[in-house]
Amino acid sequence: MNKIKEYSIINETTSFEDRRNSLIKYIKNNPSKSNTYLARKFGYSRQQIIRIKKKLKENESSCLVHGNKSKIPHNKFTDDIRKEIVNKYEDLNGKITKFRDGDKAKISVLDFYNMELTNHIKNISYSTTMRIMNDSLVITPFINKKTKAIIRRTLKDLSKLERLENSNLSPKQIQDKLEELECVVRLCKEKYKYGECVEIDACVHQ
Repeated sequence: MNKIKEYSIINETTSFEDRRNSLIKYIKNNPSKSNTYLARKFGYSRQQIIRIKKKLKENESSCLVHGNKSKIPHNKFTDDIRKEIVNKYEDLNGKITKFRDGDKAKISVLDFYNMELTNHIKNISYSTTMRIMNDSLVITPFINKKTKAIIRRTLKDLSKLERLENSNLSPKQIQDKLEELECVVRLCKEKYKYGECVEIDACVHQ
């Protein structure tokens, strides 16, 4: 399962460690295989294979762990700041409904970033803002199909009994978010204007 920082279960090993572990096991079981063959099979360069074999002889545990695993990025935001961003957006956005309210249409993450966030938090990019929203399972009115599918799968996975106890979401909150996903309409940025004629097909047939 993909890593969702606040609501998913964090795996004991990372994908890097799993991939490196499978390579080391294969090298031990097949010592006669050439470096070129190993590089093509596991997607490494030949020089990387040589470096891994050298580390394997010196210290096997150093091969399994990524060098940056215990380091904290200099541009990482704390959990308090991340929650503050999410709460501020949800307060402005309100609850998503089935119907569009014209000029009262919900605010997009881009508008929120340009109008609100940059004035309060410095050195934060739009991509970082979107990543925080997706990691926190925030449902926006302008959500795309891919993100919507990821959030739905994550919520359904969290709703299982064996994983619910590890989640910060209650069963009711999970159900509310699933219902909210069904109400999402991708709103266009154009607003209805006074006197505009809107044609609606009222046919009951499909």
